[in-house]
Amino acid sequence: MKNLVIVGFGGMGSYHVELVGAASGITVTGVYDVAPDRVAAAEQKGLPTYTSFEAVLADEEVDAILIATPNDSHKDLAMQALEAGKHVVCEKPVTITSADLEAILAVAKTANRTFMVHQNRRWDSDFLIVRDMVQKEAQIGNVFHIESRVQGANGIPGDWRHLKAQGGGMVLDWGVHLLDQLLFMTDSPIKSVSANLSFILGDEVDDGFTSFITFESGVTALIEVGTTNYVKLPRWYVKGTEAPR
Repeated sequence: MKNLVIVGFGGMGSYHVELVGAASGITVTGVYDVAPDRVAAAEQKGLPTYTSFEAVLADEEVDAILIATPNDSHKDLAMQALEAGKHVVCEKPVTITSADLEAILAVAKTANRTFMVHQNRRWDSDFLIVRDMVQKEAQIGNVFHIESRVQGANGIPGDWRHLKAQGGGMVLDWGVHLLDQLLFMTDSPIKSVSANLSFILGDEVDDGFTSFITFESGVTALIEVGTTNYVKLPRWYVKGTEAPR
């Protein structure tokens, strides 16, 4: 049995407690959060809590750490955990910049510890159906265009997601999921990318965006996220050279 500590007990942290509880071979043995109300929430669920991140790292019984904190803190927490000999699962987006990710991977390699990102949307049922359609030409022939959208009318979710310094905005929120899904279903390098970000709500971060991607294979894709859409467009729209069978 592997012992896991969750760092950050907001919406995603509490969500992970439920997921781990349904899994075998691993158990949540503690929680750490800087906010007293979230510490209290964890304790109400019967979870042990730590008074500092240093205490988590010093606990030799801890095998792995799951990071579910605001985006700007991922790099430092992950590197400290890896250097302390812990395996790390990190919420997406893994870091704010690719250089930060490279730094984490270098530490993971030196420490000989596993570092992975929680890209849970790879198992969404709608995505798996579309991926199967794209990868099996027998269904709609050669796919030449893919559109993927997530839209709503409730504005930017959460609190820190409104703040640029903490990695807020919809590109780093839903955008990371949609791009990951697209790359996971296509077997071709990207040739070009363009994007238009929207700031309709007046926040310092984007409240939506539209991105157009061309792959070297010739396949094109459109990714769109919106938080001011009272009429939603289809979640997926895929074009192929043949009619569905």
